[in-house]
Amino acid sequence: MEKRYYPLSVSQLGIYYECKKDESLTTYNLPFALKLPRTTDIERLLGAVCAVFAAHPSLGTVIETVDGRPMQRYSVSESPVVGRHRVQEEDMDRIKRDYARPFAMEGSPLYRMDIYETEANIHFVYDIHHIVSDGTSNTVFLTDLFAAYDGAELTPEPFTVGEYAGCESLAYGGTKYKEDEAFFASVLDGVEMPSIARPNLKDEERAGLLSRVEGPVPMPAVNEFCRSVSTTPNTLFAASLSLCLSRMVREDKVSFCTVHNGRLDSRIGGSIGMFVKTLPVVVGIGKGMDVKGLLAGIRGYLKNLWKRQDYPFAEIVENFGVNMEISYTFQHKIKESFEVDGGIVALERLGRKLTSGGMNIFIIEHGEEYLIRIEYNASMFDDATASTLVASMRNVIAAMMASPSARLEEISLAGAAERERVLGFSRGVRMAVDESDGVLAKIRRQAGIRPDKAAVVYKERTVTYGELDSA
Repeated sequence: MEKRYYPLSVSQLGIYYECKKDESLTTYNLPFALKLPRTTDIERLLGAVCAVFAAHPSLGTVIETVDGRPMQRYSVSESPVVGRHRVQEEDMDRIKRDYARPFAMEGSPLYRMDIYETEANIHFVYDIHHIVSDGTSNTVFLTDLFAAYDGAELTPEPFTVGEYAGCESLAYGGTKYKEDEAFFASVLDGVEMPSIARPNLKDEERAGLLSRVEGPVPMPAVNEFCRSVSTTPNTLFAASLSLCLSRMVREDKVSFCTVHNGRLDSRIGGSIGMFVKTLPVVVGIGKGMDVKGLLAGIRGYLKNLWKRQDYPFAEIVENFGVNMEISYTFQHKIKESFEVDGGIVALERLGRKLTSGGMNIFIIEHGEEYLIRIEYNASMFDDATASTLVASMRNVIAAMMASPSARLEEISLAGAAERERVLGFSRGVRMAVDESDGVLAKIRRQAGIRPDKAAVVYKERTVTYGELDSA
């Protein structure tokens, strides 16, 4: 059968060229693990994997160079390769720790999948390259996997990422492209991206271990507040990040990148592929602005921004100097647990080890909480910076919800306990003082004796004891 090739989408091309610079990194790996009950039927599970690959052919993506261009094709006639192993349960921590390994970007599939049988559990471990999948795609993959495992017949996706990339390629340079370019030129003019990384890092020092910190925010309180002020949780968390960055870098205008799931086209709502779009957010923190004003401004900006998501991020970087040091993602409807054989199985995201990226701030829906999760490059940032940012965002959100009409300068990044701790440094040890013989008492005595005599002289200005006493 003749191979059918599709172009890479704009988002895929960015990842492809980034990975080709250094194929030893695992920055764009998406490794996960599921610990399934020992009663799981492995043959049914393998059949379910085959069904998902048949419904979503882009899972078998292979990239090849055709006429000098990287192109993608789908290995639809080939069964997915899933390793099957018998190991000891005590070995699983090591297996998962070492699972993420670099992919060759051309000539072979960009996924790995393995089933590990132990005396206690069945472990399904997999790693799919980001050029093939994204957060929403991972939810689609697992939802369909367990639906097929339960006997459901999967409907093939109507529009693949390759077909989407072909449409995107045809629209490049058209009227909409030029309108979007003009928009970004207007909002990014004179804007500098803030940096909270370690200063003076050389390029060769930027690759480091991926680390993580996180902190919870109560979901019911956030959702109720957002309904009361006609905003969204995404806007509230973006506002808290904006105010924190503004204070940390001492700038009234800040910018960071945000990631949208890129699925405004209804045909790709249930497709698997790398559809996410990266876009720049620019926020002005004006003097006298209140919380409601900040929320309204950010929400309006984001609504406008989503309409511009087809403009290539690579050109935003090249034309306007935007960088990805700090990125923000609100992960709406990204599932982290699934029902299997009547029980709930939690999805475990595995470490990706080395990264050349910066700091990624994720807002994750987790039960009755939102998690602020920061994943960061330990060569560029330290734990104190990341931990402080998580704590500050939580404090800002609490303060905004408590006082939506408060001016922004009244919103503190520190919580009550932290403020009290810092103020304690300035109090020192209280000492007994005879206030009857203090400075004020002496000034008052002099004012009674010689009120017209000079007490303070500064340049051309003289203040008498009488004036000082009555001030």
